Amino acid sequence: MAIEILKISVISFFIVIIGLSIGLALLNFQK
Repeated sequence: MAIEILKISVISFFIVIIGLSIGLALLNFQK
């Protein structure tokens, strides 16, 4: 059980980091 929760947490964490990176890249590109 704990391992599954850990996997989900890590995956969602990476998705957030990637999303922020793409967002910042788009903002810099628009300037």
